[in-house]
Amino acid sequence: MPFTRETKVENGVQLWPCTRCGRWFAIDGFYRDNRAKKWGIRGVCKECHSRISIETRDKDKARLRAREWQEKSRYRHRPEVIERERNRSKVRNKTLEAKCRFIANRAIKQGVLVRPNFCPVCGGKEKIEAHHDDYFRPLEVKWMCPLCHAKYHRES
Repeated sequence: MPFTRETKVENGVQLWPCTRCGRWFAIDGFYRDNRAKKWGIRGVCKECHSRISIETRDKDKARLRAREWQEKSRYRHRPEVIERERNRSKVRNKTLEAKCRFIANRAIKQGVLVRPNFCPVCGGKEKIEAHHDDYFRPLEVKWMCPLCHAKYHRES
């Protein structure tokens, strides 16, 4: 049996209760929701919805959710992604950054550079990345996990 919301009529206007604050509003006091079969409105009023979205807004969490969404999207659109990466790598391999990355990766394989097992910034054990402050010095790197590396780029 589907959930039905209690409604009431005052002065000829049908009102619905907000499931968060309990106050009664007309239909324009709620945002539309196409998933709601019967009335097509959300359960919380516009004020509560705004308050909830401000409270739960966290840039780091949003960034992680976006990364998860991108990974799922890459999986769903695999052939297009492979083609795009192939075309991008043709151009990318000619840049100074790519040459620097190649030298650093070769130095890691030869044992000249040693990749640490944890991030020196946060202590995380994710895959550690090399960051180059100066591409003319490919063996001078800072080791960071992907999150700290991205944060470093955003701050500088």
